Amino acid sequence: MTDADGPFAGSADDAASAIERLNAGPEARLQTLRRLASEPAARDDRVWAAIDAFAGAGRWNVVLELIDRHEFDLDPWRMTPLRVRALIELGWHRRALQALVWAYESGYVRGNEAVELLVEWGALALAANFIVAQMSEDLWQGEARASVIAAATRTGAAADEHEAPLRYADAIQAQDLLLPGREQIGVAVGRALGSLKANAAQRLANDDPVGATAFLAAAARLAPTDRSLLDALADAAFRANLSERRLDTVLRIWTTQGDVSSLLAVARGILETASWEVVAEVMTTVSAERGSLGPEIDAIADRYGAHAAGKVEDHIRVGDIASGLELVNRVSRQFPDVKWPDGLLSRLLRATKRALRGQQRGGAALTASLGPLYLELAPCDVDVSRMVGKVRLRQRRLREAREMLGRVVAINPHVASDWVALAMVQADLGELDGRDLSVARALLIAPDAVLPQALAPVRERMGLA
Repeated sequence: MTDADGPFAGSADDAASAIERLNAGPEARLQTLRRLASEPAARDDRVWAAIDAFAGAGRWNVVLELIDRHEFDLDPWRMTPLRVRALIELGWHRRALQALVWAYESGYVRGNEAVELLVEWGALALAANFIVAQMSEDLWQGEARASVIAAATRTGAAADEHEAPLRYADAIQAQDLLLPGREQIGVAVGRALGSLKANAAQRLANDDPVGATAFLAAAARLAPTDRSLLDALADAAFRANLSERRLDTVLRIWTTQGDVSSLLAVARGILETASWEVVAEVMTTVSAERGSLGPEIDAIADRYGAHAAGKVEDHIRVGDIASGLELVNRVSRQFPDVKWPDGLLSRLLRATKRALRGQQRGGAALTASLGPLYLELAPCDVDVSRMVGKVRLRQRRLREAREMLGRVVAINPHVASDWVALAMVQADLGELDGRDLSVARALLIAPDAVLPQALAPVRERMGLA
């Protein structure tokens, strides 16, 4: 293996510097792994090395950051448990449930195995919510439900609402979800709520709004429509400078009770503090109500667009093309009528095209990461669609390969080799009629075209051998 192929590909100085940092203290080593994994075309082994290291250090915010950055390139079977665990550890239980349900419905996690992991992690209420959300007989009637009830009953009996209020509340919520209508459990819910509120009040009195927010968030999971509780949570999150938690809470108030004035107040506060990522979430959520919120919301959108354009310029200047594409795509989805400065998008697309054509270091990984981002902005680009399709074929992501190569022949149906590539994908997918049609189209364009051995029998059946 040469230096260029090894884990520290680059100049000798770069490699020596990286090795020196890895041999330094734990924090320096973590930051080196994070830097290597944050490169746009970082290899999977680098990304997983960083994710595993930060998970072992309990730095779940960085774990989530790396997974979100590379999610389309990582093995979803391996990625899903870590994403869910990170969201749980960060206190985002509803997001963890959404991620788990998506993975289950996509076939990336098995129901019983997911429940077993959640029980092992002590996330009993989340396990119960997952079972209720699916309502499938194998989970509802099977061992999964029984194991969660048993674990929740044990925990509820062993934990004390005063000594371990969070564990107690989690166990009681799980029982309440899976054994609804039980009077004894209803009484326990009341005790858990009282303890959580008391702990939150004590921490607020001790000038600890972060701790108070954690207790109030747990209480809100037990009583998700209690307006006074949600107001208290939003206030504690504001005092703790946890803008994302505050936004999440106010959005819950708005979606459950239609309180637009609360949402507008949050939008104003975020505008003052320039928390642009949170503004984007607000604008996406309230897009249907935008007209009723007044011109102030339009001012927020305009300032966010200008901020985003400046960030894209920064990304282009330092060569971080992936981040520039991600930002443009995200803002364009949130604000379809956003006006980008003249020439900004064309410069970004040209820089991406140069990187894809060069691929001296990134190879297929670069195409896999940048290609889909590029195509979201320029979906009719035949060259990039072709590159992405061929990479997906090599990765055996056949349905994505078929989609990309199908796009290529739809835009330009006059290239025989594109029809041949599509036929190979269709053959691997067992779509024999589609395969035969694609081979026929290729031979109409180029009767003497050389076909791969796997497609030769098709030509023979057509009498064109």
